[in-house]
Amino acid sequence: MKPLLLIVALCGAILPAYAQQDSSTYYFNSEWRDTSAVHAAYYRKAFRTDDHWGVRDYYMNGTLQMTGTYADAAMKIRDGAFVYYDESGARESYGSFTRGMRSGEWTDVYETGAVRSRAVYKAGNIEGWWNNWYANGKLRARGKYRHNKAVGRWKWYYENGVVASSEKYRRGKLRKATFYNEDGSRVPGTPQIEVMAEYKGGEPALYRYLQNNIRYPQEAIEQDWEGTVGVRFIVDTDGSVIKPVIRRGAYPALDAEALRVVRSMPAWTPARSHNLPVRVYFLVPVTFRLQ
Repeated sequence: MKPLLLIVALCGAILPAYAQQDSSTYYFNSEWRDTSAVHAAYYRKAFRTDDHWGVRDYYMNGTLQMTGTYADAAMKIRDGAFVYYDESGARESYGSFTRGMRSGEWTDVYETGAVRSRAVYKAGNIEGWWNNWYANGKLRARGKYRHNKAVGRWKWYYENGVVASSEKYRRGKLRKATFYNEDGSRVPGTPQIEVMAEYKGGEPALYRYLQNNIRYPQEAIEQDWEGTVGVRFIVDTDGSVIKPVIRRGAYPALDAEALRVVRSMPAWTPARSHNLPVRVYFLVPVTFRLQ
């Protein structure tokens, strides 16, 4: 029962050194499907080694997104150390695969490098204790897995150390949950484990905001440019909108305006997971149409 936005990884890993023999470039859209360079959200550099394929994936701005090795030329079977990065180049997670399955310790990290969470995998399944920490090192959550399923008592904590949620699991199924306030008093009502972030007023209000605040670029008007720009962003734990990036572009002027209007968006109601606020990603299409 991992919190939203958990990105698994493995700390302090050393980037693999490739005995490069030949290389190829591949392009992917935001869903990691093959595409052309014009419509790509990511691109890949692959290098043939003695018995593996070394891979470096990049965001289209040239920032490293992933390094790893594959056992096959089709690059479907992960095998070896992998490291993942966010759009700013900060490491997010790292760990190892053995013939396509996660194995050993995986660690998720904050932008500062502080450990966010750790779990141990055996043949692709999480086994044993899973721990999650705040950026300041204080325990945020702890629970146990057996064959990739949550079991026993799980607890989530506020930063002051008070229990936020106490939950009982059996074979991956929630049997009982109790929520608490920061002062330790019990939260009345039926606990809702996951609550998605929401723009205040809902989706209709979100699209009204976009429609009312988009300024059609003069250059785009003169060139008759139209299109839909996909912008991905994070709704932070306080509801603020951060780190907007283009995931599907149209024209540079339209892309820039889509980023501007998303950056200017008012705060959302943040998501909650296990009675604690969490970051979540959103992808919003911003459509430009001339009349």
